[in-house]
Amino acid sequence: MTQLSHEQIAQRSFMIWEQEGRPNGQALDHWLQAERELTDLFTPKKKATASPAKRLKATGTEKTKKTARAAKASGTARKASKKS
Repeated sequence: MTQLSHEQIAQRSFMIWEQEGRPNGQALDHWLQAERELTDLFTPKKKATASPAKRLKATGTEKTKKTARAAKASGTARKASKKS
């Protein structure tokens, strides 16, 4: 993780202060917002791993697979009956 410098946070905090119209009494809020934004920006994101249930859902359930096979088989049977 990258260590944020006081200067980086101060610059971002100043930008936030200006964007909000230079209000008085919100320096701490701006400082903390700047820290959060910069931390999020420079922290590498962890790759999310899907739960087994989500992986199964993404690949299709066994019932869905059986239904697809049955539909394919009946479609093949219809094609064969049309040819005769």
